[in-house]
Amino acid sequence: MTPDTANPSLEYDPGTGSYVLHPPMTESVSVDIISAVARISGIDPLEMTPLYSQTDPELIEALYAARCDESIEIDGPIEITVADCRVSIERDGSLLIEPTQ
Repeated sequence: MTPDTANPSLEYDPGTGSYVLHPPMTESVSVDIISAVARISGIDPLEMTPLYSQTDPELIEALYAARCDESIEIDGPIEITVADCRVSIERDGSLLIEPTQ
C-alpha cells in the first residue's frame, strides 16, 4: 500500500482498489469517514448526502469505540455505505473503504 499524500493515514491498495484509513482518534470517526470518502470520490463533503440520513452517527461512534477498546465482542464486520463506498470498521480500528463504482 502506498500513502495518500493528502492524508498520511489514508493508504491505497492498487491490488484491491480499496483504501485503509487509520483514524487519528482525535476527532469523530464519522467526520473521518466523511472526509476520506469525499477525498476518494472527489466530492465536496458538503454536497454529500448527510451521514445521519443513512445511519446513526452516534451508533457508528459507539461501535467504533467498542471495537477499538474491545469493551464488547463484535462478531463480524461493521459496514455502512457512504456515497458509493462501502466502509468497514476492522478489528484493529482501521477503516476499510471500498469504492463500489
